[in-house]
Amino acid sequence: MSELDDLFAGLFNADDRLAESAALSLPQHGQAALERLSRSLKSPDPDRRWWVVRALAAFDLPEVFPLLIQALSDDDHDVVACALLAMRSRPDVSHVPHLLPLLSSNINNFSRLAADALIAVGPAAAPILIEYTESPDQPPPSEAVRALAHLDDYRAVPTLFRLLDSDNPLVEYWAQQGLENLSIGMAFFSPD
Repeated sequence: MSELDDLFAGLFNADDRLAESAALSLPQHGQAALERLSRSLKSPDPDRRWWVVRALAAFDLPEVFPLLIQALSDDDHDVVACALLAMRSRPDVSHVPHLLPLLSSNINNFSRLAADALIAVGPAAAPILIEYTESPDQPPPSEAVRALAHLDDYRAVPTLFRLLDSDNPLVEYWAQQGLENLSIGMAFFSPD
């Protein structure tokens, strides 16, 4: 058995410490490990798919992003949550359109995890998030506004001002927080 075979045996072992160690070691094997993880992401076993996503989070390669996006549509909620955490630790603007639908999810804490992943992307997420929160089709979910508030991007100011009149108290709260983060509407006084 090769070292890579040993790591995959460890990754799918019932011992979580051994699996975690394997997940963190797999990136040393680059594309070969990534190709095997990609195939394993199709496993019928949700526990295996969860560990695949956990291992993907350790890779610092752009080829990982489509696999994490694929994991967002997994049938197992734990796999999706793991993918959202991985996206937060490996933020990329390509994730943004795939995170938006989860901002209004009622499953587990998907909406909060999706917002955290958007915040991790930073200002590059602002234009898409602004457009999403201004959609006339539906009121914005509070987690979308929380993400926008934490981006500290002045392009969001007009949107945040409009959201101050929201019927949703959480949306109003996060709009106010976003404006305060940008020091909008605050008065500054000289100590003299």
